[in-house]
Amino acid sequence: MRIYKKEDYIEDGIHLGLFQVTEKVPMEKHMHEFAEIIYIAQGEAIQTINDQTYQVRRGDMLFVNYKSTHSFSTEGGFTYINLCVSPEVLATRIIHHENAFELLTLSAFEDLTNGDGGSVIHFSGNEMHTVECILNDMLSENSAVLPDRSIVMKSYLEILLTKLIRKLYPSKASSEKND
Repeated sequence: MRIYKKEDYIEDGIHLGLFQVTEKVPMEKHMHEFAEIIYIAQGEAIQTINDQTYQVRRGDMLFVNYKSTHSFSTEGGFTYINLCVSPEVLATRIIHHENAFELLTLSAFEDLTNGDGGSVIHFSGNEMHTVECILNDMLSENSAVLPDRSIVMKSYLEILLTKLIRKLYPSKASSEKND
């Protein structure tokens, strides 16, 4: 089984890797030395994470914890945005006093992965549009060699994680709105 190495996919200065990929052929079972956030931008696929199978389509976001096994297949092809996250990024670069509780309760993606090393969250309507805008902005920023790119990428990641927390914990978001 192939193991994808952190140094091949994660840029040192940003501690993230970001790629848009179109696949038409299956990918065999493999592992990563990093966590992955995968957003399905077009098409459909069958993703398998630690022997749990998920049928995914546009608007679905998957979480693959580091050292989890993962594979996929597709019949018509699909396009995805792959955000590779160093395990230490959450602890050293993303957590701050305003979001520490929510992010720490994610237990390095364990809440997102339902304990099986992977999970899917579906976005639709305005939420899907917002997530796609964030990811497209991240792709643009990542390809540009501009000053303070790492700060901008970190900020986009924080926004994306906040959107995910709101999706996972809708009662907390609505209670804050009432405060």
